[in-house]
Amino acid sequence: SHGWISRVARSALAIPGISEISLERLNDTDVKQFEALRDELEGQAIFFLSGQGRLPNRELVKIQQIKHILQELDKRAMQLGREPSIDVMGYSSPVGSQSTNILLSKMRAQKVLEILSESPLQVLKLLAIGKGVDPDVQSFAGEGEGYSTSRRVSFKVVESGITQTREVGARIGW
Repeated sequence: SHGWISRVARSALAIPGISEISLERLNDTDVKQFEALRDELEGQAIFFLSGQGRLPNRELVKIQQIKHILQELDKRAMQLGREPSIDVMGYSSPVGSQSTNILLSKMRAQKVLEILSESPLQVLKLLAIGKGVDPDVQSFAGEGEGYSTSRRVSFKVVESGITQTREVGARIGW
């Protein structure tokens, strides 16, 4: 649908009697699918055990799902002429020193990025970022060696210069 919208936007004013084109109420299904995939990716997280940068076996299934999401997102981005980057953000729990947590979070992000990079992408760029401790996430006493929401890798799709979806309509002047 995006290709059709682009062609209409480029050629509509060349049609006799069309004096203006409005893209205000058109739903571009390609953009909607891209946004749904973006939201799905940004809702994913890979969890780690305390003090470890090695990917736990139980998270490998999620990695395969994320690879599939990235492949689809890459296809949609290419169709739309977009070149977004994906921040692969590693986090740590507040246990330990700040320098250790930054290093551990970077190691986690890099490990996930390495696995995701095994599948070729056309336009998406992946970037590993170690964030350290996430101040917005509470770690709870008693979590022990289990998985914690603070010890994770999450994802953010970053785009620059993208305008919002517009809708199409035409005004006919007589």
